[in-house]
Amino acid sequence: MSNEIPTDYDSGDAIATTPKHVVEYNITDTFLAELAERYKDVDAYKDHDVAKAAAKECQQLRKTLEEKRVELKKDALEYGRAVDGEANRIKAAIVKVEDPIKTQLDEIRDAEKIKEQARVDEIESQLAVLRAYGQETDGKTLAELQEWQDKLNELEITEEVFQEFREQAIGAKAESESRLRIAIGHKQAAEEEAAKLEQQRKEQEEEQAKLDAQREEIEEGQRKLREQQEAAEAKAKEEQETKDAERQAELDAQQAEIDKQNAEKEEQERKEREKAEAEAAAARQAELAPDKEKLERLANIIEATELPTVASQQAEDVISYVKSEIKSIANNIRHYAGEME
Repeated sequence: MSNEIPTDYDSGDAIATTPKHVVEYNITDTFLAELAERYKDVDAYKDHDVAKAAAKECQQLRKTLEEKRVELKKDALEYGRAVDGEANRIKAAIVKVEDPIKTQLDEIRDAEKIKEQARVDEIESQLAVLRAYGQETDGKTLAELQEWQDKLNELEITEEVFQEFREQAIGAKAESESRLRIAIGHKQAAEEEAAKLEQQRKEQEEEQAKLDAQREEIEEGQRKLREQQEAAEAKAKEEQETKDAERQAELDAQQAEIDKQNAEKEEQERKEREKAEAEAAAARQAELAPDKEKLERLANIIEATELPTVASQQAEDVISYVKSEIKSIANNIRHYAGEME
């Protein structure tokens, strides 16, 4: 049995068909046009009865149409199920032949896809290497960047390796070469600037060391001079303190003598003053004896003062206060009179 498909074979010949028929519902387009024309201006808000009649007629037409559709389709449904059943039987026989072949073709196609993807992945990895030379320059030394530049220059972009991606590879290499040149330029400039700054720093340190040495020399001279001045000042201070102490001792002796003389004079004056005060007190006591009696009589008179009788509590409080004051005055007079003895 041959597996070749005849060139004059038409798959449509294997499926029997029946001619298509126009379905008749006995509702013509002319009738539908007349129906639309008859009711096109119906306004239910203006003529409710006409609108109800139109709606009823349309409802009845739909009902009649549906009944006719069910009637016409009954035989068609049975025929359709028979057609579908036969088609499914034939399809199952075709699929039984087709599936093993399709499975093999799918397996071949999947293997080819895997192989193709592996090929593309390998080229992409090579492209990534090319791009990496120009993308990972941060933090690299000048020697490392120059080594990368040499390695990149040694890489050949062949069609055998990169195939249809060769143009991309050429572009990636060119871009990495450009990035490396820029990075190397920046690094060289930075290192030159760093070397220049380092030289300036060393020169500044040397100059600063000279200045520090001069400053230390000056400070040492100033320190020695200050020590000499402090020693001279200490000696002069010590001599002056000795002189001051001797002078103070003389002054203290003189002041002690003066204080002694003043004390003796004050003691003599005190004794004379006490003697005069005693004599004066005795004389005054003799003179004041009658006054003492007068004061005692005055105290008795004041204490015997008759006060008025009052009715209000406020006035009574005033009288009580006056009595207390009169008693206090009388007692004070007696006290002072007693001191005259």
